[in-house]
Amino acid sequence: MGDFNQVEFQSDKLSMNTRTISGAYDFNIWRITNQLVDIPFKGPRYTWCNNRKGVKRMYERIDRALGSKEWFSLFPNTEIKHYPIQISDHAPIELDLQLTKNNSQKPYKLDACVLSYDECVTLIKEIWQQRVWGTPTFRVARKLSRVRQQVKKWALDKRLEWKQKWDDFDDTLEKGMEVGIKDGNEELYTKANDEGRASRNFILGVKDPAGNWIYDYGQVGNMFYDTFFTLYNPELHVDNDTWRQLTDAFLRGFQKTVSSDDGDMLNRPYMAKEVRTAVFQMGSLKSSGPDDGGVDNDGDPLSPYLFVLCMEALSSNLLCAQNNGSLKEIRLCLGVEALSHLFFADDVVFFLHDNHNSTKSLRAILDKYCKVSGQVMNGDKSGILFSPNTMLTKA
Repeated sequence: MGDFNQVEFQSDKLSMNTRTISGAYDFNIWRITNQLVDIPFKGPRYTWCNNRKGVKRMYERIDRALGSKEWFSLFPNTEIKHYPIQISDHAPIELDLQLTKNNSQKPYKLDACVLSYDECVTLIKEIWQQRVWGTPTFRVARKLSRVRQQVKKWALDKRLEWKQKWDDFDDTLEKGMEVGIKDGNEELYTKANDEGRASRNFILGVKDPAGNWIYDYGQVGNMFYDTFFTLYNPELHVDNDTWRQLTDAFLRGFQKTVSSDDGDMLNRPYMAKEVRTAVFQMGSLKSSGPDDGGVDNDGDPLSPYLFVLCMEALSSNLLCAQNNGSLKEIRLCLGVEALSHLFFADDVVFFLHDNHNSTKSLRAILDKYCKVSGQVMNGDKSGILFSPNTMLTKA
């Protein structure tokens, strides 16, 4: 750790001079030979400035810390903190071992290649053929639990054998990298061990609305919570009685679109064959995750229908306003139906005349829809486009 006085990559240098970095080749050879990995940092990227003015000003990241595989095994969350360049031409850097980092326990993930082993497939079949007493749902849940436990145990036992094979592969790859660099290959690929790579898989810092960087682990989480709470909550929440009244009023214009036959088909009990078809339509390597109620929501066929029903209610209210004249639609060309809105997934396009009544009516419908459904319109992703014939005084 310290001032290496050497830039390793072009991204570590900011200047008008874009020529090849002198000394980078020898430095990379030295680092790879000693099996050292650059410790990740947070804060300003550059740690040195030549303090010149104009086009001669230069910034570089030459202060850094390198760690070995053994180091990352002991301190997998190690990181470097960069502070601003103030008094000296160098920025202070601080080594943080992150010994008290709050790491949540991650679920064990099974490699897809495990299922290509006949031994593993046989193990799963044997477990599934075991007799379990109880309701059908309980039997399936218990068998899935046994499969998960036994396959995990089998994979962990195999890991010792696989690790040796991967170590041999790493040694071969590392030697090939050294040969490639010595042969003049400009593309340098660095090898980071699993522990070092895992330390990068989290958010180091975020900017608050004032533009200040926040690095504290707890404050970063609060920042995300406050942002999404403000985005999806704000003042749209109403009490239950008011919500029921708004919902009843909003659904009065809901037009019947499902026939009696379709209704009977939707209300009939589902069959085992239908459940099997729905489950096996998911990808072979996909897994549905349980929500808070224990219901699998990945691949849930009801989700898109619920969203369509909400949008159908919005469409019905727009059509009612269109029919009573409070919302004036647009005819795109002669000989076609007038159009007031188009839906595509969660995107909506409205077509209105540039008059106060239409704008006011649309705004009132959207406000009611947001209060009833709990959805919020994203103003940052919304826009307005006027016809070239629109008068500015009118708009």
